[in-house]
Amino acid sequence: MRNALLLVSLLFSSAVTFATPNAEIMQVKNNIYYIVSPKGGNVAVSIGREGVFVIDDQLTSRNKVIEHAIKSVMDQNVNFVLNAHYHYDHTGGNEHFGKKDAVIVAHENVRKRFKCKTIYYLL
Repeated sequence: MRNALLLVSLLFSSAVTFATPNAEIMQVKNNIYYIVSPKGGNVAVSIGREGVFVIDDQLTSRNKVIEHAIKSVMDQNVNFVLNAHYHYDHTGGNEHFGKKDAVIVAHENVRKRFKCKTIYYLL
């Protein structure tokens, strides 16, 4: 998924980049954005009538950076989060965004892995 989003963002030479502290948010096309974090990890963002949809919410320590990047484009909270898989660097923001009423979606096997989450968060 990330490779596809990177390819799409490279195809659009008219992409707009917004500078934010500790991250860049690039407009891929219309309401599709791509947050590039210098500390690793990337986030896909779609901003629409139903709200803000995020794919992978990175590490717990990156919550505010992701929010700031999104708010630099549109002053809305994250409404939906899709976890591509269970690794903590893709799901670390779940608790933060969940407390702000975001709907978090993932494959059933991700939920099963979360039952053992202490193992993964200690790595």
